[in-house]
Amino acid sequence: MFIEKARAEITLHDFLTNLLNRILLNDRIAQKIVLAARRGTQLTALFLDLDNFKHIYDSWGHTTGDKLLQSVAFRVIASMIRREVRIQRHSVFSPL
Repeated sequence: MFIEKARAEITLHDFLTNLLNRILLNDRIAQKIVLAARRGTQLTALFLDLDNFKHIYDSWGHTTGDKLLQSVAFRVIASMIRREVRIQRHSVFSPL
């Protein structure tokens, strides 16, 4: 049971930031769209892009870049007012 739960966690979350991956985010957004339509409410999406992030990796190295991504993820999560908000890390470097 523990192994199955751990495997699901790994396959549905980004290993570096523990944010949702694209598969899980798409599922959650689809659920929220259906719920908003059913309730007659609106849904908002915000995309945050770290411009030229590859430059950080190239100039400062992957360790520093990874720490920056973790810091940004932590700060975004910490600033969330509503816990039903979903955050995903999308990267051209990651397959999911």
